[in-house]
Amino acid sequence: MRDQLLTAISGQQGRVMTFSELADSTSVPSVGRANIVRLLWQHELGIDLGSRLRDSSLIWAA
Repeated sequence: MRDQLLTAISGQQGRVMTFSELADSTSVPSVGRANIVRLLWQHELGIDLGSRLRDSSLIWAA
């Protein structure tokens, strides 16, 4: 799942996707959401910590 997420985000122009777009780009979106949070925790993905995590939150490769 990690590889699917990092490949999806690095393939985007500007390397920024919304939380829901990134989750939906995986084979199992519900598992993708959990893995996005894990990758955020491990600093492999970045997010603006000044606002709540939502489907519209922008995610980028760290």
